[in-house]
Amino acid sequence: MADAAEQSTAEHRSLVTQTLTTEHFALQSARGAIATEPVGRATMYLGTVSSALVAMGFLAQLLHLNPMLMLVSVILLPTLFMLGVVTCIRLVQLTIDDMVYQRAINRLRHWYLEVGPEMRPYFLLPDRDDLAGVL
Repeated sequence: MADAAEQSTAEHRSLVTQTLTTEHFALQSARGAIATEPVGRATMYLGTVSSALVAMGFLAQLLHLNPMLMLVSVILLPTLFMLGVVTCIRLVQLTIDDMVYQRAINRLRHWYLEVGPEMRPYFLLPDRDDLAGVL
């Protein structure tokens, strides 16, 4: 009877370990996606600003302070500003999401070390989900 209970506990622990390993992989994949998105967004924003300023420079040479240049400037500059604000907000959201995922990964790492404390020398990153562990 004790052998059956130990076997059931071992099977349960194995199932839990598999589940948490899968969760760890999913969290790492999500962090990878989050790591690439800010680069794309920042590149797109800087490319847009650069293109718009070059276009305004060409228009300024062509129109010589014509009211049409002022109209284009009044439309283009606030649009670029709003695009920058939206980009900044999204980058902050991504940073917060990354911190949430990192905390979850640290919790899983903590559980792994509870199960196998002898593995501690092989873990590079901390296993705590406090601010110091996340940063």
